[in-house]
Amino acid sequence: MAKAETEKKKLFSSDTNVKLAAVLAAFSVLLLSLTVWMLAQLGFFHMLWGLAIPRATPYQGVISQENQITEVPKGELRFRLNDEVVFKNAYGKGTLMFENPASSAYVLEFSLYRVNDRSNAIYVSPKLQPGECLINDKLDKPQKKGNYACICIVRAYDSAGNYVGKNIVDISMTIEAN
Repeated sequence: MAKAETEKKKLFSSDTNVKLAAVLAAFSVLLLSLTVWMLAQLGFFHMLWGLAIPRATPYQGVISQENQITEVPKGELRFRLNDEVVFKNAYGKGTLMFENPASSAYVLEFSLYRVNDRSNAIYVSPKLQPGECLINDKLDKPQKKGNYACICIVRAYDSAGNYVGKNIVDISMTIEAN
């Protein structure tokens, strides 16, 4: 009987325990690495970082001095925007570049829609007063990686907040990563 107990103890010797622990550690590292890689591919870490990014606020000024709109005839709707918007990832800020010229008589709101879904805005800007611009902001509804044909609907409001009219511009949007 003593011999059988000795055989049992030899079966699980300290060398075996060390080898088993090493195999389990290697498997754990592999499993953790695979999980992190999968979460990264799904955009999980971009999503978490996007939660910490505040929405942009308009500021006084112009996007650039180039092609600046200096006069807006009475009753006309004029503005500047980027027609090739790029986002580094689905949850970060992109290069929107919306500008309401100082000589404008209207308050403007810029809304982005995918061409194939004009009923759901993926972005709505804060209202820009005359002389304000917005350089970059994050989407209200993050999109998957890819290139999208979109429209930007620019709505105009008078100083009392009454809707005056709109203009629709075709733009392209690129999301470089999930």
